[in-house]
Amino acid sequence: MILPAHSRRLCIFIVLLLALGCVVAEEEQLNPSSGSIDRSLLEHDQLASLKRVHYAGAPTAVLPDDEESARFGELRASTESDALDELDKLFADHDRLKALALRDSDGNGVPDYRVSDYYGKFMEGDVDLDDDGVRNALDSDPFDRGVGLLDANTNGLPDSIDWSLSAREAELAEIQLGLYRDHGIALVDRDARFDLVLAEAVDDTVRRVFRQVFESENGLPNLRTIATEKTALLNAALAAVEEDETAAQVFPRTQSLIIYDVGRRSDDRLLLLGLLVHEMGHSFHMSLDFDALDLAAENARTRFPAPHFVELVRAFEWEQTSFYDGELGAGLAVVPRFVYAGMSEPTFSFRGKDPVEWASWAEEIYEKLGEPPTYLLDDAFASRGIVSDDALSLPSEWFADNLIAYVITVIEAEALEKHGRAAQLAIDAALRAVWPTFYHRNLASDIRAYFERTFPITESDRRLLAARYIAPIVAKASRSDLVPIR
Repeated sequence: MILPAHSRRLCIFIVLLLALGCVVAEEEQLNPSSGSIDRSLLEHDQLASLKRVHYAGAPTAVLPDDEESARFGELRASTESDALDELDKLFADHDRLKALALRDSDGNGVPDYRVSDYYGKFMEGDVDLDDDGVRNALDSDPFDRGVGLLDANTNGLPDSIDWSLSAREAELAEIQLGLYRDHGIALVDRDARFDLVLAEAVDDTVRRVFRQVFESENGLPNLRTIATEKTALLNAALAAVEEDETAAQVFPRTQSLIIYDVGRRSDDRLLLLGLLVHEMGHSFHMSLDFDALDLAAENARTRFPAPHFVELVRAFEWEQTSFYDGELGAGLAVVPRFVYAGMSEPTFSFRGKDPVEWASWAEEIYEKLGEPPTYLLDDAFASRGIVSDDALSLPSEWFADNLIAYVITVIEAEALEKHGRAAQLAIDAALRAVWPTFYHRNLASDIRAYFERTFPITESDRRLLAARYIAPIVAKASRSDLVPIR
C-alpha cells in the first residue's frame, strides 16, 4: 500500500529485530512455507490490543453485542464506502470488530478507537471516552462516567498509573510525578514498561532540550501522554514477518507519543536521546497548526492544511506543491479512523526537486562513490547541509533529523572540552553502528541558528547532557577500535 506523506511511519533508527527464538509467534497465523499471514485468524490479537489502549490494567471495553453487530451488518449491506472496505480487509468476517471500530460512545463524532492499517491493532481514538472531563490515560475507568481520577495519596496522579504505588524505583516514580506536575505529561506503561534510563531520557528531552518550549505559555498542547508498547504491530511475530523497525510514533490527534521496544532497546543512551528529540520535534512542528482550544475538533480532523509549518519550512527552501486528498468515509455518520489512511495533507518539493527526484539523485552519488557507508561525508551532501537520507523525503523528517543533528553538535562541543578527540570518535562509532545514513556535522548554519533561538540549551544543561549521554560511550569505547570518519 502506498501511503500519503503524513501516513508514513516515523522510524529513525535501523535496529536489528529479535532472533527468531525470541519471538513468540501464534503459529496458526503464519504460513511457515511462505511467511504469509492469515488475516481471518488475527481476531485474538486484535481483541488483545484493546487491553493496552490506555494503560496497563485499564478496564477493557465491552464488545459489541448481537444488536450492535447486526446494525453494522445492515450498514455494510446498504452503504458503499472505501472506509468500510478497509475494515473488511483488516477484520475479515469479524463483524463485531468492525462494529467496534465505528463505536462512538459519547456521540461527539469521534470513534472510540483508531485502527492501525497494519493488521487492525486498536489504538486510542476519542481521548475522553465517557465524556467526564478526565482523559482516558488518567481515568481510573475510561468507560464509566461515574468513575474519574481516583487519587488516594493526593499527589495529583491517578492511582491507576501512579508508579509510587506499584513498587517501582523511587527515581522512576519521581520523574513520572515531576513531568505530570510541571508539564501535564503522563508517563504510562501499556504492554511494555518504562525503565529508569528511558524515563531519564524523556525527562532530559523535555527539561533540557525543549526547556524553552515547555516553559512558554503554550508548551506542547499536542503532547499529554508518553507511553511504552512492545511493537507498533499486533505482536512480535507479525513484526518479524514485516521486518518492522518502527521505534516510536507521534499521534498529535490523541496528544500522545508511543515508544516501542525497537526504540527503547538501544544499548546507547545517545541514540535513545536522539530518538526522543526526533519524535518531540514532530510534536513541536505539528503543534504549530494544532488548535489547543478545540481538542474535539482536532481529534476529528482528517484534513491537515498546515499554514504555519509551511511558512516555517519555506524559509529553508521547502515549497508546497499540491495537496494530497486521501479522505475516506463519504456517506457515513461515524467515519472509522485509521492510523495512516484517510488523511489529506500538503505535498512538498525541496530546492525544486520532489522526494522521488532527490532519491534518484542520492542513489547516483551513492553508486558513483562505490557504496561507502560514509557517503554522507561527500561534499555533494555536506555542501547542501543534508544530514540524512530521510531529510530529503519530507519537511517533517528534515526538521526532526536536523534537530537531532543540532542537539548532538551542541553536546559534542561540550564533550570535546573534557574528552578531546575521543568524544568525537565515540560519537561517530555509536552513530555508524546503528544509523549510518545520518551525519550530524552536515548541519547547515541557517537551520542551526533557528534551532539555537527556538531550543536553546543552557550551559549547565550541556554539561549534564554530555556527562550522561557521551561520557559513557567514551568510557566504553577502546580507542584502538575507533577510526575517524573524517
